[in-house]
Amino acid sequence: MIEPKNTVAAALPLPAVADLEMLQHKSFSYFLHETNPNNGLVIDKTAEDWPASIAATGLVCSFDPKLKGKKITTNVIKGIETVKVTLEGFLLGAKFERNVHTGDGKDNDFHIEISDSKKWQSKHVIVEVPPGPEYCDARKQIFDIVRADGCGGDKCILKTPVKIRVTGFVFLDGAHGKTCKIKRGMVVGGVSGAEGAWEIHPVLKVERVQ
Repeated sequence: MIEPKNTVAAALPLPAVADLEMLQHKSFSYFLHETNPNNGLVIDKTAEDWPASIAATGLVCSFDPKLKGKKITTNVIKGIETVKVTLEGFLLGAKFERNVHTGDGKDNDFHIEISDSKKWQSKHVIVEVPPGPEYCDARKQIFDIVRADGCGGDKCILKTPVKIRVTGFVFLDGAHGKTCKIKRGMVVGGVSGAEGAWEIHPVLKVERVQ
């Protein structure tokens, strides 16, 4: 009996070990040379003044385990900010808090907003994923979802919200005020769904809910 032959596969020679090593070297070199050493951000392509994006910076986490995370300098509120919580909701939007220069108030966090509804006109919970090796898995999950939705910029409002599960610590972001009435977060069509100073930060784990 003659085995059927895959003519396409047969026509393509297997790459040599040297070719694979060169591909690996070039791929790694891109992140080595295009990553900002001061903030860990990665540009999308090698063009002058090209911006960084969620996609490129999220991917570098899988290459560089030495990225430094930020130090938490605020005093922890015992009994509240030491409480670990898990929350499920639809990922509605994500953005880079991209640090460009000293004093701009940005800290390279992934700022994401989730809700129990797929509609932007709903109440949101703000979730922050810091940079650093201990948060790389969570950042990569966000990166994968955002990239699959077709966004590669600093600010992404998902066309198709995805349900996720996040695990992290309760955090009172005092920099945004101390009342439940303050509006914050991303604004779409004049609507901001996030209120108050409470959020989940840092996030330790992000899971896609099937």
